[in-house]
Amino acid sequence: MGQQVPRLSGGRVQISNERLDLAGLLSEALRQCGREIDARGIEVRRAPGRRNDPVGRTPALNCPHRMRSPTLTADPMNESHPLLPRRALLAVTAWLLGGLAGCAGRDPAPRFGYTLLDGTKAHTDGLRGKVVLVNFWATSCVTCVKEMPALVAAHERFKARGYETLAVAMSYDPPAYVANFAETRRLPFGIVIDNTGAIARAFDDTKITPTTFLLDKRGLIVKRYVGEPDFGELDGLVDKLLAEA
Repeated sequence: MGQQVPRLSGGRVQISNERLDLAGLLSEALRQCGREIDARGIEVRRAPGRRNDPVGRTPALNCPHRMRSPTLTADPMNESHPLLPRRALLAVTAWLLGGLAGCAGRDPAPRFGYTLLDGTKAHTDGLRGKVVLVNFWATSCVTCVKEMPALVAAHERFKARGYETLAVAMSYDPPAYVANFAETRRLPFGIVIDNTGAIARAFDDTKITPTTFLLDKRGLIVKRYVGEPDFGELDGLVDKLLAEA
């Protein structure tokens, strides 16, 4: 009889007498998290409505356990590798289930104080009970400028239901440029000047613009977008989060 190996089913382990397929187990764990990564552990993002078109790759950061693989003597992504010893098998199982459990929850967003363009000082604690979109952007970022009207439209559509937008200007963006952009576009939401870059560092050391974080009413990160979001999907998610208690 061959060595029994685990299979994931609804977050549980099933045992079967088959060869170990780590690639399959990893794919299933990530599928249940709603994630997709390539063999290097890099998240694959797809263009809206185009399943087979990768538009960018970013580290898979939303899971608190980060899905880092244990050290193995065989290549874990090679489906034809021989059966692993029981100890290694248990390590792999624990790793997969730990990552799956971490993805099932939501990470707390950083808490921070901030200063708006008009000099008003505030803190994210005052936004509890609201669904919040935190957008890192720059006036020199073409995609940021392009997506801004859609961010404005979403803000206007949902603000009466408890939706807030914070547009955090990157530290390298001159405040005068940011102020001019906000005034000429008549941006209706809070523009935050991140002079020291501390806010960007707190959010996974964000450097790429635009990067957007969507927070639920409890201040937990629901989703991160790198690049322009699919605004149809974003609107649906915001609507769902606003309906939560």
